Parts: sequence; structure tokens; C-alpha cells
Amino acid sequence: MRYYSHCRPVAPGTFPRFRDNAVVDIHNFDDRKYVKEIDDTAWGWVEYEFEINEITADLYDLMKGGEVKDDLKKS
Repeated sequence: MRYYSHCRPVAPGTFPRFRDNAVVDIHNFDDRKYVKEIDDTAWGWVEYEFEINEITADLYDLMKGGEVKDDLKKS
């Protein structure tokens, strides 16, 4: 599940880590850009194996995207 970081680039300490939900991929854009999927701007995204809790996402200023499809990776 992909979560977009709309307040800052994705870096250590800017996203939660879980023992039972691995980070699959991280991608930062060159600058803040509009992302149609969330209808907002973002600095990049972090992708987890499973969905994360909405409260936790809010604490880290992450906006839930969608389930990742191979054709959308690194978009």
C-alpha cells in the first residue's frame, strides 16, 4: 500500500516502521509535485506490504494512495 508524504521528502524518521509490515519501496520526487491519485501535492512516497493505521499515517503526515500496480511503480 502506497502512502504519499505531503509535508516533506521521505527520509529516516519521517515514516513509521513496523516489525510485521515491511517497507517495500521508497521514492522521492525531485521537488514537490501534484499527484492525481491523492488530488494533492507530495514530496514522494513510501510503500508498505500492508495497509497502515489511519491515525499512524496522520501522525507522520502521510496520505494514503492506492494499492500499487506494477505499471504505476515509480510514477
